[in-house]
Amino acid sequence: MRPGALLIGLVPALVAAAEPDAGPVGPPAPPAILAPPPVVEDQGVDAFDPTSPPDAETLVRIAGQVNRQREDLRRRELDLKRREVRLQGLEQEVEAQYEALRLLQEELSAKVKAMQSTAPPPPTPEDLKKQAARVEEKEANVQQLARVFEKMKPAEASKVVPQMEEDLAVEVLARLKERQAAKILGGIEPELAGRLTKKLVERRKREVAEKK
Repeated sequence: MRPGALLIGLVPALVAAAEPDAGPVGPPAPPAILAPPPVVEDQGVDAFDPTSPPDAETLVRIAGQVNRQREDLRRRELDLKRREVRLQGLEQEVEAQYEALRLLQEELSAKVKAMQSTAPPPPTPEDLKKQAARVEEKEANVQQLARVFEKMKPAEASKVVPQMEEDLAVEVLARLKERQAAKILGGIEPELAGRLTKKLVERRKREVAEKK
C-alpha cells in the first residue's frame, strides 16, 4: 500500500479525535430575543449621534428649534413680569383703600366721642318738674295777656304788640277771636304784621296736624 493512501485513510480519524466531545445532541436552542432600543424622550430639539457629525440641514433645523424655545421662554418671562406688575398695582390699591377706611373710622370714632362728651346729660325728675312748672307759668301769663287784649280796643292793642316778643305776641293773638286779631294786625306796620301773620298760620297748621 502506498504511503499517500494510508494518510488519506487516517484523516477522518484525526479530525474526529481533534474535535471536543459535544455530549449528547439535544434540541436546538431557541433564537435569542433582542431587547427593544431605548426610547428617547422628545426634548423639542432633534437628537443626533455625537459620534457622527450632523449635516447642515440638521444643524439648521436644531438651531430653529432652539430659537423657538428661547422665544417661548422670553414670552413667558415677559408675561410673568406683567402679572407681577399688575399684582403689585392691585396690592398698592388695596393698601390705599384700607388706609382710607382706617382714617375714616378714626375720624368717625373721634366725632362720636366728642358728641358723647358734649351732649347734655339726660334730665332728672326734678328738672322735668321745673320744666313743667315753667310751661304752666308761661301758659298762665299768655292767658292773662289774652284776657287783657280782649278788653282793649284794637288801636290800643296795636301799640302794645310791637313792644312784645314776636313769639309771645303770636301766642296771645292766637287766643283771640280771628276778627279781633285781624284788626290788631291791621293797625301795626306791614312788615311786622306779615311776620306775625305767617307765624300764626304755621301755628294753626301744627295744631291741626297734632289733632289728627
